[in-house]
Amino acid sequence: HVWVGMWNTKQLHRLDFETGATLKSIPISTRPYGLAIDSEGLIWIASRDPNGGVSMVHPEDGELNTFQSPAGENYGLAVDPFGGIWFATGWSSGGGIARFDKVTQQWQVFSHNQYGATRGVAVKLDTDDTGQVVGGRVYTAHSGSGHVTVVDAITQQMLPVISVGGNQGPVGVAIDSDGHLWTVNQNSNSA
Repeated sequence: HVWVGMWNTKQLHRLDFETGATLKSIPISTRPYGLAIDSEGLIWIASRDPNGGVSMVHPEDGELNTFQSPAGENYGLAVDPFGGIWFATGWSSGGGIARFDKVTQQWQVFSHNQYGATRGVAVKLDTDDTGQVVGGRVYTAHSGSGHVTVVDAITQQMLPVISVGGNQGPVGVAIDSDGHLWTVNQNSNSA
């Protein structure tokens, strides 16, 4: 199904894939800004509401819990296959990313102030020759510069920073089906 978050009305809507008709609406306690679905089918919500935190929603049972982010507002998010939910912390932390462990419900915050505000987040899976997931990398776009920071999804160690050139201002990141990293660059109107 396709899920859409409604900022003003604080709701999630499940849409029919073919017709776009609303099949279900779920009221939530925060204003959604980004959504991601984990391997268990739980919907994770990033809210830019100053006190919104992050929410976990079951697609049938509704909102299960809201967790206050230690980094303030949340912008983009992505889910890794190792129990980590990654949130770009926007402007509030000066440029960083926070990882929420859904098992321990503990936060880990990474500061990348030297690269500017963080917005988009994407996870790339690393697989072996048999297709088994053996690792992953988390990419975060820094709109205040031309950089994308990289964190190892398992060890949570910083990897070399990627420069997309000059002051491109990448706001979104994505991994394509060939494993290539793409950025959407606000300052240069480019990808």
